Amino acid sequence: MLNNIGEACTACRACEQICPNSAIIFEKDEYGNIYPQVLEDKCTWCGLCNSVCHVQNTVSLHTITKYYAGFSNDEDRKNSASGGICAAIYQMGLKEGYKVFGVIQEENFQAKYIEIRSSLDIVNSRNSKYTYSDMRDCFYAVLKYLKQNEKVIFIGLPCQLAALKCHVNRILSNSKKLFLVELMCHGIASHQYLLDHMRQIEKRTRKQAKTISFRDPAYGTEKHIISCRDERKKLIYHSSEKQGDEYQIGYHNGVIYRENCYSCRYTGMHRNGDLLLADWYRDRSAPEIKFQDHSVNSIFVCSDSGEAFLEHLVKNGYIQVFERPLSEALKIQRTLHKPTERSPLRDQFLSIYKETKDFDKSIRRACRGLIRKKKINHYLKVSYIKCIAVKLFNLGE
Repeated sequence: MLNNIGEACTACRACEQICPNSAIIFEKDEYGNIYPQVLEDKCTWCGLCNSVCHVQNTVSLHTITKYYAGFSNDEDRKNSASGGICAAIYQMGLKEGYKVFGVIQEENFQAKYIEIRSSLDIVNSRNSKYTYSDMRDCFYAVLKYLKQNEKVIFIGLPCQLAALKCHVNRILSNSKKLFLVELMCHGIASHQYLLDHMRQIEKRTRKQAKTISFRDPAYGTEKHIISCRDERKKLIYHSSEKQGDEYQIGYHNGVIYRENCYSCRYTGMHRNGDLLLADWYRDRSAPEIKFQDHSVNSIFVCSDSGEAFLEHLVKNGYIQVFERPLSEALKIQRTLHKPTERSPLRDQFLSIYKETKDFDKSIRRACRGLIRKKKINHYLKVSYIKCIAVKLFNLGE
């Protein structure tokens, strides 16, 4: 029987996937977050579910040893959320015979883990996905390939890598052919919130959205512009946290994550992956840079395998990297110290959402002061830039 770990559950679904009797299902709570439920008439009390639960078990971690800024050497850099390192890893993996797994955005804006098999899959994997990603189909596939002595690359979030490690190590004695790339994570939001927000956008625009980009390359991915396009790829909506987009407000201010995210076990210097990837932010007090400081990844080496893998990527022309002092990352990356803080606005948001089931309205009411502040700062900045531009234009006449 699966132990009840309550809100500590990360919804990795490892317990569900290992159960030989299909005795575990996942059901939504009132906020759209999924949690396991045991079908007692099917359960045989074998305990396999508890043995692969990463929350209940100790997961071996690596320690960060080196830090680089880096980016890919092709068009993927322009269209990816950061420097295109994930796309470069996918390309290298496919070319060199790895079985590769990552996340794409499916119909209904659902993020889902799949086996990356083609260049089209790589294109669909681009950009950030600020919503819950379902990895249930990957456990069996990864195990199958490892049993066949295949090399496997899996790119995912910290808790998902921990779940995969627990699952694989429970069944296989040797998982050295599994290479893990960890994506730095601040938190995961219920997919229900995103669907609610998209319905409101479609209602306001009177158009149906086909695709969503959380960091649209057309505006510069560093600006975190959320955009929606119809089936003809025509823009129907774009906004940002600073302009008051409700989803971005909730996500980037720690209001709408799963409850377990605020006490995440996988922050700090000890990591699940062989490599850890994040956005790169420049510390002005750090050594000078020799590259353009936009569309760049932070790359953390966490194991000997990670170092060898990174060297191979560089040597074979997939990416460029520049070593940076680790102190630079420690100064800027919050999750190298602790989990995202639970917003003081969260309880009010949950209360309003429980009553109204209206995501946008709940964010606007709970975060009224925050939204006002963001908008004022944004428009003051825009006005200031316009004023400077006018003065420069007049000086040139």
